[in-house]
Amino acid sequence: MELVHVQETYGSVPAYFHNLKAASNSPLHVASEWGDPDDLPLKKGSLETPSKKVQVHLLTPGKSQNSPAQNATVRRGSSTADSAAPSPPPETKKGVKVQPVDVLWAMLNDIVGKDKMAKFGQYTLRLLLYHSKNTQDWLSDEMINVKLINRTYASTERVMDLVMNFLQNPQGFARVLVILICSVFNLRFAAVVPAIGIYRQFLRFGKSPFRIRNLYWKIRAAMNNPAKWTFNPSLFSSTTLGEILSLYYSINDESILMGKLGLLKNPTVKDFVSRHESYAWYCESWFALYNAYSNLQHLSQQEMDAKIQIQVKKRARAISRQLLGGGSVNPIPSLTSSNLDDDSRDTLALKEIMFKKTNAHLDIYKTLSDIVFNSYTVWGLALHFQTVQIWMGILASFLSSVKLYREKKKELVGNRKP
Repeated sequence: MELVHVQETYGSVPAYFHNLKAASNSPLHVASEWGDPDDLPLKKGSLETPSKKVQVHLLTPGKSQNSPAQNATVRRGSSTADSAAPSPPPETKKGVKVQPVDVLWAMLNDIVGKDKMAKFGQYTLRLLLYHSKNTQDWLSDEMINVKLINRTYASTERVMDLVMNFLQNPQGFARVLVILICSVFNLRFAAVVPAIGIYRQFLRFGKSPFRIRNLYWKIRAAMNNPAKWTFNPSLFSSTTLGEILSLYYSINDESILMGKLGLLKNPTVKDFVSRHESYAWYCESWFALYNAYSNLQHLSQQEMDAKIQIQVKKRARAISRQLLGGGSVNPIPSLTSSNLDDDSRDTLALKEIMFKKTNAHLDIYKTLSDIVFNSYTVWGLALHFQTVQIWMGILASFLSSVKLYREKKKELVGNRKP
């Protein structure tokens, strides 16, 4: 591009030079896009006299750049939608942050949360005790065992002998040290596992009378003719079956606790309620698996419907823009805001469905872990490996805690929204 000063000889200047910045709908008005100031005044007398020198851009042969005049012509031919200021993007609200400690505190203030976290600690401690005892037995023999170690180094006068043995035989000293640590760990925490089990039973205790009352009034309300013992068909539903199974489990579980406290001393009754507690839990686990799977199917259908609805709305808006002018006309601001609100509601509904769907998956995996755990007890099966039930208990309690953690976190976020 070469700049050449040319002496103008014609008597007037083209009109569009006078209105270069005045017209708001001029194709050269691109302040909203490039940040050019709108109120720069034209220099006085710059276009008054024809004898003034005016810069004219001439194309040199072989150059491919466009002159400002050509650019102005091209811009004049563009649509008016390009000159309009774009609508500001919607404001993005920062999400409410909840600390994990706050969620754990909310879980501890909930009875279900206490039970699940105590169960996780109980079975984790059982696993550690199992491996600690096996390690102690594997390292011990007739020459080195916990009894001989306690007898040899019981008095404080033998501390120097202990130090000398460490310097002379570090490997043997490490073996003695591991045996001592495992022995102390087993002695200190062996009684904690049954104590946590009793604590969990206390958390579940006392539900049977209320369940009996609710089931009684439900049966009374479903009676069409008490004299003939005819019931409303709505009574025979999966909800009623779940209430019966929960009552069956509660009665046996609370009877076991009363046996541990010495209130129930009949050995036959103790054996009966212990066996039926396993049966009740087993039946309740299968019923919970059925409910979780049905819920997952229902949520999957809702997810599909929500996604279809979102796609239909998007295509409908695209077609409406095409009918209104091929997308070159700016939409009405109120309609744009309405569409954004509609999209936001659909997105929130889809997120809620996905949240519930993830919880349904957690329920299925947790229930499968309970079924595997209890199958060995109910059917008297041989364990595939010694810690299979312990691992199933850890997995079930962990999945339950994760689900409860998600629900409590969502509740806290909802409560803290401005």
